Amino acid sequence: MKTKTILLAIVTLALLTTTAFAKIWRVDNNPANISDFTTLQEAHDGALTGDTLYVYGSGLSYGHLNLTKTLYIFGPGYLLNENPETQVSFLSAKVGQVIFNTGSEGSLLTGLYQEGNNGIEIYANHIIIKRNFTEANLIIDSAASNVIIIQNYLSGGSFLAIGASCQNIIIHNNYISDGNQFVAISMDATASADIRNNVISSFNQSFVNNSIFYNNIGSGTITLSNCDVQNNIGNSNQFGTLNGNQENVDMNMVFVGEGSTDGQWQLAPGSPAIGAGITGEDCGIFGGNEPYRLSGVPAIPAIWFFDAPTSGSTNSGLQVNIKIKSHN
Repeated sequence: MKTKTILLAIVTLALLTTTAFAKIWRVDNNPANISDFTTLQEAHDGALTGDTLYVYGSGLSYGHLNLTKTLYIFGPGYLLNENPETQVSFLSAKVGQVIFNTGSEGSLLTGLYQEGNNGIEIYANHIIIKRNFTEANLIIDSAASNVIIIQNYLSGGSFLAIGASCQNIIIHNNYISDGNQFVAISMDATASADIRNNVISSFNQSFVNNSIFYNNIGSGTITLSNCDVQNNIGNSNQFGTLNGNQENVDMNMVFVGEGSTDGQWQLAPGSPAIGAGITGEDCGIFGGNEPYRLSGVPAIPAIWFFDAPTSGSTNSGLQVNIKIKSHN
């Protein structure tokens, strides 16, 4: 109940921030297209607090972004060529380093592909990072609060770091991998979080403190200090067998292990993770109240199929076939 209240409060704050004067801007660096801006930083600098940026798929990066105002940023998703019924165009919106500075409170980042060695850094409260792909680290700085990290794909080579005195941090339904690099999750001893329904694919270690830790599927060494640990599944003895936890589970029996990069983490038929959550939900990223969405397609309607002839007639017109999904 506490988690739901926090989530509702942050979403409500984001909605209230949007005023009648808010504007939607088109960010597109494809030379043949008309746009308001061609880089994310230009769009940020030209927009007002509460505005929305729609970032279009492209073969070119939109560059680094430093936020000092509240913005709602939507990309088309990622790995779009690997999953059906996502977007009509397979191009993702790639961005370099993204930094949320003071003044960016209430911002939303969703549907983007963060590439390069410099990841996402959060130095503000009330930030939502939802349905993004990251190649580098995601860092929540000291004393940040009310930050939601949900339905993201943190690829190999990245890790999630939570700084000192961070409070009300929600980490739900993410794939988190260290890619054999240092740690998957690193939390300061004074931080706390609600961590549930994640897949933690680690070759090394994770350090979690003062947290709710439910319905996760994990590998590697996971050190849990002062945590409420229930209904998790480990490939070794990370969680033991008390409180609904399962140990020494063969991960080949848990996941389908084939298909798209993110689709491979769907549960296999007969998986021990099915219905094994704390209230009977599935463990892993596709379980819980807000399951992971393939390719991180943002929660807005999207055209995933478009077919039109090259010519028509005055008698028959132009027969166009369009298929749209809401992607809630």
